[in-house]
Amino acid sequence: MEKLAKKLADIAEINDLIQNLQESMELFERGSQELALEKIDDVVAGLEDLEEEELSDQKEVEANLDQVMDHLEWIRKKADETGAGD
Repeated sequence: MEKLAKKLADIAEINDLIQNLQESMELFERGSQELALEKIDDVVAGLEDLEEEELSDQKEVEANLDQVMDHLEWIRKKADETGAGD
């Protein structure tokens, strides 16, 4: 449930970034280039934050997979030692 809430929060954040990008395009059209660039900078920063969060999640997943592989290797080793696979 916690992961679902996190993903929904990420989706809401992405929607906010899209809205900010749309607003920046409207500002450009109205001739407010400086404000538009500020909004674009905010969007870029938000995207970078999302990427960092995803990378940290990915690192955690990779660490968990490494741990699982270590456990599987230990099981194989014990099976070989006891002859359980024969």
